[in-house]
Amino acid sequence: MFRMFAVAVGAALLALASGSASAQNDDDGMLCVYDATAPDYETVAAAFLFGDDNETADALLDKATQTCSDEFAFSEAETEAARDLAVYGAAIDYLTDALMVMDISDEAIDGVFDIYGALGSDDIDLLYGAEWRDDVDFLARLKADLIKAGFPDQTGELAAAYDIFEISALADDAMFTFALADDE
Repeated sequence: MFRMFAVAVGAALLALASGSASAQNDDDGMLCVYDATAPDYETVAAAFLFGDDNETADALLDKATQTCSDEFAFSEAETEAARDLAVYGAAIDYLTDALMVMDISDEAIDGVFDIYGALGSDDIDLLYGAEWRDDVDFLARLKADLIKAGFPDQTGELAAAYDIFEISALADDAMFTFALADDE
């Protein structure tokens, strides 16, 4: 498993904590549940993406969430956000692995995250609702950017990248919630 989500979050944390030597040390446990469930990421991801074996995934997440909440003294908002980040991170890692199996190059996979990072706030806001998948102009822009990044014009590969965009927006929202929980 390539932990693409950890790489992407690490970069985001470094940007937020300017001047910090290590993003992992500055996350206040934000990625604790994600890290704890990483060995079972496929189970967590499959439950989220496909509705597979939710009981096992919930048990894994419950145990990791409780352990991390105890260790970092999470507030209720931090607890929920950390759990959400574990789910979204597992899903992104799963989809990234799927793209690798589909023989998508590392550069093209990196391009997914570069494209997402370049989206404006209005575009990211679209990703929070299901109707964005019906926005022909928005999808055409995303598809053109993905093809430019090295994606084949194939439905399965593009669908996985679109899912990564959507889940990345959800993950950003969970990171924002976690970060703001201290301000409550």
